Amino acid sequence: MNRLKTVHIMRGVPGSGKSTVARSIACSYPGSFNSTDPEKGEWVTDYAIHSTDDLCMVDGEYQFDIELAGERHAQNLENFKDSLERGVPCVIVDNTNVKISQFAPYADAAQAAGYAVVFVEVAHPSLEVAVERNTHGVPE
Repeated sequence: MNRLKTVHIMRGVPGSGKSTVARSIACSYPGSFNSTDPEKGEWVTDYAIHSTDDLCMVDGEYQFDIELAGERHAQNLENFKDSLERGVPCVIVDNTNVKISQFAPYADAAQAAGYAVVFVEVAHPSLEVAVERNTHGVPE
């Protein structure tokens, strides 16, 4: 079965529910799986979620460092491009992406690799709800 390769670019303020929606998209992707190939002993996946927040995890704890933010965003973009090169059918960018300059490199790379690009804007919750949901406490 030949499926359309798609990139989903999440957009929304911290605490808006982007990560929850991203996981829902990944799990609902037709034929999605994420497991180890027993024959090859390799990790095989039908989807990839790329979040700069994941690169801030140190020993299972979220540690935001403003001085490393640029480096971590660059690494997230490289990881994203690697998924495109491997031909992962469903690739999700789970960052705030509130400015064009933040999501344009992802959209450009996706289109250059022949992927359809879908922007998923998560509705802004009330300030109180966003603050409560903002699990990382990152200022935006």
